[in-house]
Amino acid sequence: MNLLRIAVTFIGAVGIWIGNGYLATEFFGEGYTMSGHVFRAISTAILVAVLLAIVLRAWPIDIGLRPKPRRLKLLGIGALSYAVPCAIAGAVIIALSLATLDVEPGRLWQFLVVLVLVLLFEAIPEELIFRGVIYASLRTRLKAWLAIVIQALLFCAFGALIGAAQTPDRLLLFFTMSIALGIIRAATGSVYTTIGFHAAFQMLTQAIFNEQWDVATLVDPELWFRDVAFFLAPMVIAPLAVGIGMFFWTRNRVRAGA
Repeated sequence: MNLLRIAVTFIGAVGIWIGNGYLATEFFGEGYTMSGHVFRAISTAILVAVLLAIVLRAWPIDIGLRPKPRRLKLLGIGALSYAVPCAIAGAVIIALSLATLDVEPGRLWQFLVVLVLVLLFEAIPEELIFRGVIYASLRTRLKAWLAIVIQALLFCAFGALIGAAQTPDRLLLFFTMSIALGIIRAATGSVYTTIGFHAAFQMLTQAIFNEQWDVATLVDPELWFRDVAFFLAPMVIAPLAVGIGMFFWTRNRVRAGA
């Protein structure tokens, strides 16, 4: 049952992303377009919701969407666990004159637009699939560390099949990020936290690196900002910080209960 749930979810996800990519190209042309991005975000969110409704109806499982009363707090924890290490590392890199980042205050609204798009297209669908259904299915039979590694490998395979991770550096990005997300998922027991982390990562990187947006200008000749602030620091620090935080929070709750 677990293997069938995983297989149907994974194959369905690959089909949705490939199909939407094909349709977006047919309707809106090659390359990046805002209309194509909006189309793919909305259609992906809808189709993934349908896929998961079918999968969870056929093979019910808790995918980490509880407890609902704390979901906003968990989303915030996930977002801050990415944003804070990124901001600190970025500030150090700028202070050392290794890169410059200029932000246009009058265009900060663009971050909100990007946030909505990444939530619909990447953060929510991918987290519900990989750190939700697939991780939960693996965890019923496997230890946490093995479930984390396998879901990361499946995430890499997903990226390769849909054309988003077909080079060694992209595969490394997918693997490292999904390991970090898996650890956060295991530590908190909630997919809301990983959605927050994923959304913060996608919002900041897309708003700054996608030429469609002009909210910020990054000059990063040696790629210090990209590699350290956007990637290495959050992917290493966030899982450690969340894991340690959850350890002490759980221990304090046990002591309070005692």
